[in-house]
Amino acid sequence: MVSDTAPKGLRIQPPSKDKAPRQPSGRKKNLSKPLTEFFMSIGGVVYAFNQVDGQAIMSGAENLANALNEAAKANPALYRNLERLMTGSTYGAVFIAAGAIALPIMANHNLIPFAIPGLTPEETPASVEDTPPSQSSNEPPISSL
Repeated sequence: MVSDTAPKGLRIQPPSKDKAPRQPSGRKKNLSKPLTEFFMSIGGVVYAFNQVDGQAIMSGAENLANALNEAAKANPALYRNLERLMTGSTYGAVFIAAGAIALPIMANHNLIPFAIPGLTPEETPASVEDTPPSQSSNEPPISSL
């Protein structure tokens, strides 16, 4: 029985009879490709900070994805968790793509509190204002200790 006194958004409605409950598919979706893409994205981000580590992740991404996919076929709990990870990784991919644009820009403007090899601007040579004034020929040379 639906209560007419409750606000419209809080009324409890009986389940619709025209919609059949969704039956789970007996065949599981292959997660190898989305997992590979996920690990490659992570490797790309890590590569910006450390090329060796990033390359290691990207080199092993496909093998790791295939192994996880095979393990998930035998373990329903692992499959559910990986599937959730891949569903959420759609937004993660957006975040990673935006970060790949933002990191170099932030590094260019010295907005990152740490150095990123290949992204952080190189130290600039001392400017003219930073160099000591030239000595006149009447003054003895300044010795450095």
